[in-house]
Amino acid sequence: MTLGGFGTLAIAAPAPNTPTEGTQQSEIERLEEQLAQAKEALKQAEEALAAEDAEAPAKLAAAQADVDAAQANVDAATAALEDANNKRDEAEAAQAAAQQDLADKESAAENAAAERDAAQKAYDDAVASAASDEEIAQLTEDVKQKQDALDAAKSAAQDAAGKLDAAKKDSATAAATADTAQQKLDAANDAATEAAAAQTQAEQQRDEAQQAVEKAREAVTAATSERDAACADAENSPEVQAAQQKLDKARAAQQQKQGALDTAKQNAQQVISDEQQGTAGFSGGSATKRTTPTPSAPTTS
Repeated sequence: MTLGGFGTLAIAAPAPNTPTEGTQQSEIERLEEQLAQAKEALKQAEEALAAEDAEAPAKLAAAQADVDAAQANVDAATAALEDANNKRDEAEAAQAAAQQDLADKESAAENAAAERDAAQKAYDDAVASAASDEEIAQLTEDVKQKQDALDAAKSAAQDAAGKLDAAKKDSATAAATADTAQQKLDAANDAATEAAAAQTQAEQQRDEAQQAVEKAREAVTAATSERDAACADAENSPEVQAAQQKLDKARAAQQQKQGALDTAKQNAQQVISDEQQGTAGFSGGSATKRTTPTPSAPTTS
C-alpha cells in the first residue's frame, strides 16, 4: 500500500497450510458432506413416516375390520360345520339303525318262511296219509296262519328296506352338507389368515417407517459427533495452532502498521495545514518561516 511520498506499507500474509492441515480440511469437508447426506436421509425418512402415519390409522382400521369380519365368518362356518357334522352323525346312526332293522325283518321273514314251509309239509304229509278231515282242516288253517305271518314279515322287510334307502339318502345328503361346510370353513380360515397377514403387514410398515426415522436420527447424531470430533482435532492440532498464531501475529502487525499509517496521514495533514497558515501570514506582510518536517516512511516488512 502506498501514500504519496510516505513509502510502501507491506502486510505479511499468513503462511500457507501445511499438508497435514490440508488433509484435515479434506476430512472435515468429507464429514460435512456425510452429515448433509444423513440430514437429507432423515428428512426423507420423516416425510415417509409422516405419510405412513397419515395413512396408518385408516389402513389399520380397515385391516382390523377385515380381521373381525373374517373371524366372524370363521365362527359362523365352524358352527355350520358342527351342525352339519351332527346331522351327518345322526343320519349315519339312522342309516345303521335302518340297516339293522332290515336285517331283523329279513331274518323274521326267513323264519316265517321256514315255519310256513313246515306247516305246508305237515299238511302235505297229512293229505298223503289220508288223515281225517278234522286234522287236514287244522293243518290247512295252520298253513294259512303261517302264510299270513310270512306275508306280514315280507311286508315289514320291504318297509325296512324303504326306510334304509331313505336313511342312506339322508346320510349322503348330510355328508355332502358336511363336506360343503368343511370347504366353507377352510375358505374362511384362509381368508382370516390373509386378513391377519394384511394387518401384520400394515403394522410392520408403520414400524419400519418409525425405525427408519430412528436410524436416520442416529446416523445424523453419529455424523455430527464425527464431524465435531474431526473439527476439534483439527483445531487442537499443532499445525493449526501454529497457523492460527501466525495469522494472529499477521493481524497484529497489520493493525500496528495501519496505526502508523493513520499517524502519518495525520502528520501530513498537519503540515499542510501549517503551510497554509504560513502562506496567509506572508500575505499579511510579516510571514514567519516554518521548517517542514520530513516524515519518516513506515518500516517495510
